[in-house]
Amino acid sequence: MKLTKRIAATVAAMTMAVSVVGMTAFASEPPAVGTSVISVGDSANNTYGAYQIFQGNYENGELLTKDLSIGYNVNAANLYAALNLSGDDKTPANALKALDGMSAEQILSVLKTDGVIEGNPTPLVKGESTELSNGYYYISESDADGGQADILLKLDANTQITPKLGAPKVEKKVKEDDRTVSLGDVMDEDLYEPKYNDAADYCIGEAVPFELVGSLPETLGNYTNGYYYEFVDRLAAGFVAPETSAFQVLLNGETDITDQAAITKTTNDDGSTNISIKFNNIKAVQGVDKDSKIVVKYSAVLDTDAVIGRLGNTNGVTLKYSTDYEYDGNGIDDHGEHDDTTETAPDGTVVFTYTLDATKTDEVTQEELDGAKFKLLNADKTKAAIITNGKFAGWADDVDSGTEVTTEDDGKFIVAGLDSEKYYIRETEAPEGYTPLGQDIEFTVNVDMNNAGDWTYVVDNGTTAFEELQVTDSGFTPDTDNGTIATEIVNAKEGAELPETGGIGTTLFYVGGGLTAAAAGVVLVARKRAKREQ
Repeated sequence: MKLTKRIAATVAAMTMAVSVVGMTAFASEPPAVGTSVISVGDSANNTYGAYQIFQGNYENGELLTKDLSIGYNVNAANLYAALNLSGDDKTPANALKALDGMSAEQILSVLKTDGVIEGNPTPLVKGESTELSNGYYYISESDADGGQADILLKLDANTQITPKLGAPKVEKKVKEDDRTVSLGDVMDEDLYEPKYNDAADYCIGEAVPFELVGSLPETLGNYTNGYYYEFVDRLAAGFVAPETSAFQVLLNGETDITDQAAITKTTNDDGSTNISIKFNNIKAVQGVDKDSKIVVKYSAVLDTDAVIGRLGNTNGVTLKYSTDYEYDGNGIDDHGEHDDTTETAPDGTVVFTYTLDATKTDEVTQEELDGAKFKLLNADKTKAAIITNGKFAGWADDVDSGTEVTTEDDGKFIVAGLDSEKYYIRETEAPEGYTPLGQDIEFTVNVDMNNAGDWTYVVDNGTTAFEELQVTDSGFTPDTDNGTIATEIVNAKEGAELPETGGIGTTLFYVGGGLTAAAAGVVLVARKRAKREQ
């Protein structure tokens, strides 16, 4: 069986408490097995209780079915029921086999089923050693702030508990370039430069600044040989990752330690990029202690593959770190593997971008018009956009150098990849037979975001960060989900007769006058003819 080999250290912390209702009847007296000592380091300020799940002996790291019994903190009948074992299958060996095929999270779920765990745990006291029968244990950890963590532990040799609470943490932030945001309650907010937060929006082609901040554990001093520490960062496919030489790593936001980190990047099949910023032994970095913070800074360009609209372009980071006090500091543990590390839950950011969707139409028939030519101008009308395949690709140095887009049969003038700011649409040439617009069309894109700084979201979905897309100008229709700003740009035909007010119009007047003149001419000719006949 390889149950405890796979889950030899710790599992991710989860917020919950195990109910204990007095001392209940223990399982029958187990067979004699060996004993080992559990100790808790002096630096651990948390409290621990050990619940025995199985009692038995180990061989080559595997819990043996021979002499195996259900632990004295488990109600065997309820455990069998939780594992769907019945009849002759209700044996300790079959229970072990059923759990052996599960993940650590699934095992904890079974153990926390009502009625499975019973009795009071054996308290583990800071700075002291406790001798217990060998077997498989669930250890509950708690701190003074009400935090709770879970540890699954095999006991077949003297062992020191590695605290989960007080473990290192990591956060990722993105800079919002043109909106003032409040950091709120985030870890060490003084390490972030102004305007760094969880959500932002940018134009395609712009460099987006990111920061990662990681802490060190309270128990760093217990790792006598070294401490493995790695940022595992992920950029969405909508970004162009920078070269590894463009990263900056700072101790406490000040001292540059970039040259002591191993930085690598890998492109995934889906176009996203994994980035590793790794220290095989961060304790070897001068000045690092349990109170240190490691800051990583870099910028990535929002690319033409960027997702438009509410789903956004999401980016997550986890921190991989040591859980074995005997880690030797060379990048692998004393077994030649990385088994004695774990990762934090991911933390991340999301970056949005939007699309202008304008349609050229006839004022009367609403028919789409081809042949109209447009440019998109910036807020002060000093630059025009460079547009490639319908996507924003930067600002030209001046208006004349910007891209002029000609509408086709669908009348469309589309620019994807815009930030939230003010823009102008300039018609540089009207369709043949139509009167050009007399002035530029102004519009401003505004976005409401959940960007308070204490927001945590699922890294693969940015919708909870995006509340509403708005346009301040009439004639434009925002679509929040798709991130589009739609409008119609109408033109009137050249020489069109426009109605006048206060009369029946000049045409009838001119026609009436013509008829009067013709009649007068007829009368004049008739009179001259009559005179000749006389």
